[in-house]
Amino acid sequence: SGGALINARGELIGINTVTSLSSGNSVGIGFAIPSVLAREMMTDMINHGRVLRGWLGVRVQNITPQLSESLALEISKGVIVSNVIKDSPAHYADIRLGDVITRIDDKPIIYERQVLNEVISYRPADTVTLYGLRQGKKISWEVEVGQRPIYGTSY
Repeated sequence: SGGALINARGELIGINTVTSLSSGNSVGIGFAIPSVLAREMMTDMINHGRVLRGWLGVRVQNITPQLSESLALEISKGVIVSNVIKDSPAHYADIRLGDVITRIDDKPIIYERQVLNEVISYRPADTVTLYGLRQGKKISWEVEVGQRPIYGTSY
């Protein structure tokens, strides 16, 4: 894999990464990195020696109906902070264990994966506003995005 993915006009729209084969033949589902993302990653590699990705330093989990009920939350959408990494951007912004994040800038947050997708779209040193709840009261945080460490799994 790794070849060009082009549209009917011959324009590059992605870089093929993997094909999922349902049988032993070549008919299956293909996956590709969008060309815009591939170009951004290439530029980062040339200019910085690595891909730059935003990082807040939190771990979150989905708010399920059961979790919402057990914690007496009045909402059922968003994510709850399950860990804040010491000395991370989230730590310095005073995000705490148990805080609920419902929005990042103008994007509603419903699932855990959305946090990662949103945060990595920011560049280090960008400022992002998170909205949510702390002990049932509305709160917002201004966070200066950090550089995602090479190690680690937090957002």
